[in-house]
Amino acid sequence: MSKIYKYDDTILNDLFKILSVSRSILPKRTTDKINIFTRAGYIFNGGKYESLEIEIKAYLKRDTEEEFENTLRTISELFDVEELKEFTINDKFCYAITEDAIDIDKINNISCYINIKLVVYEPYFYKEEAIHIEGTTELIVENGGNTNTPGIVKVNMSNEAHFVQVENTTTGEKILIGNYPTIGNEVVKEKEIEIDDNCESTTSWNVSGANIDSDRGNTGGILSITSGGYGIMCGDFGTSTTTWKGVCANRNLSTGLTDFEITAYFRHNSTGKNGDPTKVTYKNDTETGKVKKYYYKVKNSTVTVRSSASSKAKSLGTLKKGYKIKTYETANGWIKFDYKFKKGYIKISNLQKCVESTSSTTEKNYVTKSSTSIRTTASKTSKNKKTIPAGEVIRCNTKKYGSGKYFKLAKKYKGYTGYVYIDNLVQASDVVFEYPDAEDIEKADDKTGMIELYLFDSNNSKIGKIGIYDDDPYYEFTYPLIQAGNETLLKDRTKAPAPKVATEIKESNGKLTVTKENQLSGKYGDWNDFFGKIILRRQRKIVTIATIQTIQYVWSAEIYKIVDGKVAKTLKSNELSSFDYPTTDLSSITLYIGTTGTQEKASAMSLTDLLIKNLKPKTIETNKNIKIFGPGDVLEIDCCNNEIRLNDEDFSSYVDIGSQFFELVPGENIIKISSDDTEIVSSIIFNERSKY
Repeated sequence: MSKIYKYDDTILNDLFKILSVSRSILPKRTTDKINIFTRAGYIFNGGKYESLEIEIKAYLKRDTEEEFENTLRTISELFDVEELKEFTINDKFCYAITEDAIDIDKINNISCYINIKLVVYEPYFYKEEAIHIEGTTELIVENGGNTNTPGIVKVNMSNEAHFVQVENTTTGEKILIGNYPTIGNEVVKEKEIEIDDNCESTTSWNVSGANIDSDRGNTGGILSITSGGYGIMCGDFGTSTTTWKGVCANRNLSTGLTDFEITAYFRHNSTGKNGDPTKVTYKNDTETGKVKKYYYKVKNSTVTVRSSASSKAKSLGTLKKGYKIKTYETANGWIKFDYKFKKGYIKISNLQKCVESTSSTTEKNYVTKSSTSIRTTASKTSKNKKTIPAGEVIRCNTKKYGSGKYFKLAKKYKGYTGYVYIDNLVQASDVVFEYPDAEDIEKADDKTGMIELYLFDSNNSKIGKIGIYDDDPYYEFTYPLIQAGNETLLKDRTKAPAPKVATEIKESNGKLTVTKENQLSGKYGDWNDFFGKIILRRQRKIVTIATIQTIQYVWSAEIYKIVDGKVAKTLKSNELSSFDYPTTDLSSITLYIGTTGTQEKASAMSLTDLLIKNLKPKTIETNKNIKIFGPGDVLEIDCCNNEIRLNDEDFSSYVDIGSQFFELVPGENIIKISSDDTEIVSSIIFNERSKY
């Protein structure tokens, strides 16, 4: 039996004769891996499936030239869409769109061959007929697909109720709407710490659009965790031709804050070379004198490694007396170092600082004239640990070894150290570098990016913003900015100069043509390679104006750049108050990470820690026994779009912050619905999906 193919509800078999439809049986997978030098192979660190391509080859023939042209026009209009449409094969469909041109190979005026390529960005096929299951407090669901699929749960209320909880008992994920009733009124004190997030998980962040500044938004970007596991980053910036593209994620506070303090730790840097990569220069000054290298040693019998710089933080393990830590950062009485693929913290008072070596050195940069071996000893018969290609810059200790024929590497070359043959080297100051293809060189200047944290009230109106930016495509030029509302509260006012210009003069037919082109121009400013914290604070204060006491909302901000555990750069505002500054309560925050829409490259950016304090917590009497549901209400838990609706209206503000939207796993899923309305009627609808 021949297959029926449809696109956007149009049967393709009626338009032309389908010769073949080809696709892979499993999408391509992109994986992440961790390379540990001392371990063979790699460590698998997760992966994802890429988009799926479908190619349709067809034959079109009509009786007349007019019918032929009309049919081609119909095909063109069918596939000329602005969004993904359903592509159906018999009883299964996917969401697809054309990405390449639709080519035709004309045979004559009434016939041709047609080649159509479709891209399926979410590489799943759904069963066309949805499965609908009804019940009361328990739904037994059989997912016959070979991969997880989302569904929509509906709960019809028969009586008044305080809460509804929907749980996939197979996975343990729950969604709670409302609150469990308690006995009587409850007197509670608002939390002093509203959010304390070490940013090692994205669970609390909901990726979605938000009312942030113009030309920004979620363009298909994905929120992720850095490879070291210590910060939230943008894993994929998506695609866009607007000014900025990236990922937008928000989270709600448990209560509105009038007086607050936000401390956010950001990283923002650009890897690669600065300046014009075709004109490479190297420092060749000699370094001489005493060189001391320090390390820390555990001085107690055992010491606990913490997950953060706090004695109350989670324990990651212990180290025995005498254990040496040679690579580390220090800050506020703690050291931070790599421990079992995580960032570990130990209080410095538990450690002894030691000197590893004291020596006198003379070092210079050299360039390899030919392939050069890194030898174990200063002898050509010793083992070759690594071969350095010709044209590489290395740093050597100028003391001669092996009858004066070898230098020792002063700095490791790609993780290796040893001895190199002097006759294969030339001092770097005597070398002119020429790069025929500059695109092969990783450049830092043209990497752009912004990482911002927005503050919103309960009406989604912007209260303020803090952020780190590099929006200059020619300089590596990073700067901080803090706003109250849309008014600038604190900013480094340094401006990058005009980029360097390359001038090219060509002569043709007696005429000169002068071409000027902007070039990559290096680093500028004081905030590049930023790691540090930004603090934004708002407090109500009683002030006296002309003998009359009144309340003012006073704002202040601070920026600290931290290098090697010490504050290297500071910028602070005075206490500021203005009628232009917002006075509404802080109710939610939104994280935006983006890069220039037309750029393929982006700075490395992450949020590594976030602390939000309630500066004036109140003692309040609360009545949590509020019945939010009534007879006839229809509650809809949409796990396809991560939305909660009551009677077709948004109801997400009543969702408990610990809730998790879930998918149905292949096989049996038991969905349990709990409520103080014991006469609920429930249902779930979903489409099975598979990777083929």
